[in-house]
Amino acid sequence: MYRMFTKHFRRKMRHSDTVTALIIYILLALIQKISAAGNFELEILEISNTNSHLLTGYCCGVPLEIRSTKTTGCPPCSTAFRLCLKEYQSSPPSITTGCSFGNKTTAILGGSSFVLSEPGMSAIVLPFTFRWTKSFTLILQALDMYNTSYPDSERLIEETAFSGVILPSPEWKTLDHIGKNARITYRVRVQCAVTYYNTTCTTFCRPRNDQFGHYTCGAEGQKLCLGGWQGINCEEAICRPGCDPTHGKCEQPGGCECRQGWRGPLCNECMVYPGCKHGSCNGSAWKCVCDTNWGGILCDQDLNYCGTHEPCMHGGTCENTAPDKYRCTCAEGLSGERCEIVEHPCATQPCKNGGTCALKESTLPNITTLPTYRAMRGMSSAMGKPVSRRDSLLGLAGLSGSGAAAGTTIP
Repeated sequence: MYRMFTKHFRRKMRHSDTVTALIIYILLALIQKISAAGNFELEILEISNTNSHLLTGYCCGVPLEIRSTKTTGCPPCSTAFRLCLKEYQSSPPSITTGCSFGNKTTAILGGSSFVLSEPGMSAIVLPFTFRWTKSFTLILQALDMYNTSYPDSERLIEETAFSGVILPSPEWKTLDHIGKNARITYRVRVQCAVTYYNTTCTTFCRPRNDQFGHYTCGAEGQKLCLGGWQGINCEEAICRPGCDPTHGKCEQPGGCECRQGWRGPLCNECMVYPGCKHGSCNGSAWKCVCDTNWGGILCDQDLNYCGTHEPCMHGGTCENTAPDKYRCTCAEGLSGERCEIVEHPCATQPCKNGGTCALKESTLPNITTLPTYRAMRGMSSAMGKPVSRRDSLLGLAGLSGSGAAAGTTIP
């Protein structure tokens, strides 16, 4: 079963590859076919055939069977022109075969002799879709159209050939031929098609203003971007001045749209990782770089709990042990996680203003005061400040104070 599936799959792949290759070949052929475009143009300006003769010396407009008997008093010719254009040849042939670049015959333009006041009426245009070779050979024939069934040799009034070089340009090159039977004046030029440029008509440029580009075309086919656009095809909008080229973008000129993780009018302000509490992005989108004393992915773990919260009471020493963790080292007479339990009344240093705390037999502290203070609630004789309510309560509870100067215990 596996082998059958593999064989079928490979066969399908080969078929798919063939179809793909064929499509690519057709597309390349189409692209190559229209890789250049232009026109070779020729305009007749004047012909002078005063005798109304053919190149054979016989009259125009006379039946072939009696032509040899009439060489004077000829009727006017019915003159048309045939152009044959081919690759450059240093010695052009006198026949209009093998016209590799094209050939064309005009309608009757006039009689034996005429000057065209509107040369555009006589234009012979040969379009081409190949790379213009610059050099060329043309063969121009004037024909009498009296009877188009006659061989060309029996209708030929005059023939001229020219080999040279011509570049695409709106300017004309005038040529003058003085032949055995007639004089012909004409002009030629090569012009690239509207959307093709340069000396070989191979540069393609079509002005546009859409999602594929915003430009006009220069004289040489170069793309000239419209205001506010840049790039090879002028498809890139020029953003607001100062817009960060990496973190900002714009669909229209003058805009500045921030990419994911960036904000601000110029898209130069990074955004922190969602949920980051005590950190910053520090110039990189979606980062969470923790502030001092904070840690964790979201910077939400306090690495200095002691400094931030000061949890230890009654002068206990705090030590950071882990994120959001601490340990209090309590003074003698204090206990508890935060030193909040008072085991020794004097441990909390209840005496104020430099008083010394000592325990009496009743386990209540005995406070020795300075000379200028009283231990009971009231006013100090020296400072005039009231004794705290706590000190008063201690006194009421049976605490005694010994004056340093008097050496007595205050009741």
